[in-house]
Amino acid sequence: MPLDLPQKPEIWLPSRPAIVRPAVDLTTAEAERKMRLGMLPGITPVIAGRPNVPTKLLMHCEGANGSTSFVDSSFTGIVQTVYGNVQISTAAAKFGSSSILFDGTGDALYSESAVFDLSGPFTMEGFYNIVARSGTFQVPLFDLRPSTGGNGIRLSINTSEQLSFYQNENIRATSGVLTAGIWYHVALTKDASNVYRAFLNGTQFGSNYTDATAYASGACTIGQYPDVRTSPTQVSYQGYMDELRFSKGVARYTSSFTPPTAPFGPYD
Repeated sequence: MPLDLPQKPEIWLPSRPAIVRPAVDLTTAEAERKMRLGMLPGITPVIAGRPNVPTKLLMHCEGANGSTSFVDSSFTGIVQTVYGNVQISTAAAKFGSSSILFDGTGDALYSESAVFDLSGPFTMEGFYNIVARSGTFQVPLFDLRPSTGGNGIRLSINTSEQLSFYQNENIRATSGVLTAGIWYHVALTKDASNVYRAFLNGTQFGSNYTDATAYASGACTIGQYPDVRTSPTQVSYQGYMDELRFSKGVARYTSSFTPPTAPFGPYD
């Protein structure tokens, strides 16, 4: 005869509260990964896309010696059209192991993109190492006009090895003399009040220049004038360039600063 045993009593245990580590306690990379995967409480997974960051063109100028591949490491992915025999060189570098070499004859990089919109704040900058020239022509470090001779903005180096900031073919600021074989950080900025400033190694040269004109650019020519496309043998920049960056929507420098000491990042 089966025994009528009492039922086993149910034991209730309170649920243990989840331990949540806030994102600030995680490393930047780990926090970003968890946010994208929706692993942090209250965070909706991020759909992969193009981040809205100021850096729109970023060229680390890295590659094999003699390469003609110039990678844009920003999220924009701008493709450069190459003129002349501009190439990667391991003979000199500000960061990394290489830079871009321009030999002074017909060399240029040209690109078109809506990010080169000069209607609002922007910053164009890079590191430059010039070669002493005996020519009689000034040449642009970069030209943000859609065509040579048109209205717009460019920064050039003259035959006295000085930098000149041009607006509508008028010189608005001129630097001291650069020495061949030395790396210089050069930047041109426009702020939200339409004030332009030019900097050499973190120090502004010339005075502030205000211009509210919303120049229609959409193009950037590096080392030459825009008409290099139709006159590819004309004199161009001679020397090396490294760590080139165009930032949209921000004037990164409005007063004296310490030049960057490491390569830029795409999220900067």
